[in-house]
Amino acid sequence: MLSKKEFERAYEAARDDDIDFLNDFCSEWDGKAEIEDIPYFMRLYVGGAMTPAQNQFPTGVIGSVLKKNGKAATCAILQNLGILTEECSESCILYLMAMLWHYHNDNDSLEDFASAIINADSDIENQVMQYVLKRFEETEDERVKSMWGKLLAIYRD
Repeated sequence: MLSKKEFERAYEAARDDDIDFLNDFCSEWDGKAEIEDIPYFMRLYVGGAMTPAQNQFPTGVIGSVLKKNGKAATCAILQNLGILTEECSESCILYLMAMLWHYHNDNDSLEDFASAIINADSDIENQVMQYVLKRFEETEDERVKSMWGKLLAIYRD
């Protein structure tokens, strides 16, 4: 598990746009992080990041946890979405929702994703579904519309 001192240094690096340190830190933890580390890595998202790559580093680590733990990691990610609001990083929900969708779609488990949404706290469920619905309605890209449409159909059933 991540130590408080390690996390504090990484958090400071993320806020200071120290991309090299953040990349090294996340590379070191990629494959070693566990479910209980997810909230720490979610705090490394920066809404106004200097470059999109900066937010891809924590996404990679969280994605590794998701691959190892599936639905349990999905539930942990959903339960901790409020962190992004606390950190003024709501725009980073896109990274997590897209990652969750692709993971569950690739593993033929969109039903598990929908179930995790339904079983989440009602505020989180509403937040996630508002996000999904907004992405579905606003996009003109048919591939993206189809992606979110599949999840909406399963969720509504």
